[in-house]
Amino acid sequence: MASNASAALLAFRRFCSSASTAASAASSKTRKKKNLVEVLQFLPNWGVGAKVCKGHWEPDTFYQLTRIQLGKDARHGAAWGIFHASGAPKSGVEEKIGGVNKRCWRYLKGEQKGGMEKV
Repeated sequence: MASNASAALLAFRRFCSSASTAASAASSKTRKKKNLVEVLQFLPNWGVGAKVCKGHWEPDTFYQLTRIQLGKDARHGAAWGIFHASGAPKSGVEEKIGGVNKRCWRYLKGEQKGGMEKV
C-alpha cells in the first residue's frame, strides 16, 4: 500500500511540474505591451513630432507629441501633444497626455493611402 501511495505521489508531482513548465513557456511567448515612454525611447529626440495612439482607439485618432518630460529611470514620465480625431486636430492646442504610464501605446509610423500604418 505504501508503494502505491508513493507511486501516485510521484506521478502527481511529475504532472504538476510539467503543467507549470508548459504554463510558463506559454506566458513567456506573449509580448509585454509598452507604456508611452518605452515606445518613444528608440525614436530620435524621444519621439517629439511622432504620432502615437492607444491600442483600443479608433483609426485616425492619435496624439502628435510636442514635448516629453522623463522620470529619473527614463521609463516613466509625462508627455504633451496635440490630439487629433478623425485625422484633424480637435482643438489645436497642446494638452497633457493622460495614461502615459499605462501599457497600451503604439507608434504610428506614417500615412498611407488607407490611413495610418500600425507598427
